[in-house]
Amino acid sequence: MTKHTPGPLEVIQASKVCNVQKEDCLIYHRDEKGVALHIAETYQYQNSDHNIADGSSIANARLIAASYNSYDKHCKNPIKCAGGDLLGELLETLIMMRDADEDCKKDGLARIPDAARRKIDQAIARAEGL
Repeated sequence: MTKHTPGPLEVIQASKVCNVQKEDCLIYHRDEKGVALHIAETYQYQNSDHNIADGSSIANARLIAASYNSYDKHCKNPIKCAGGDLLGELLETLIMMRDADEDCKKDGLARIPDAARRKIDQAIARAEGL
């Protein structure tokens, strides 16, 4: 199995450690001694005419680190899990379960326990940005 750096990863805005004119972000992992090990960087879009400081570099770095940390925490083989759209598949499954539960309710059949249904509804709402 291919090895990877274990999480969690942290995002550090480069302006805090080097160039205040950029919104570049550094992504780090802290080793067992607390030493920050550089893993990756995201950069703000710029060319000779533009330096577009729209916050996308910071948002991208946070998304990369959050995704990495989630796969590392929840998957036995994070590299294999990351190879597909695991989150999308899980969301589709939750929506199918919710819809089946609604059908059972209409037909007077046994339903998903209330606590589980609340978690399903909350997860769907978060994914849909509600």
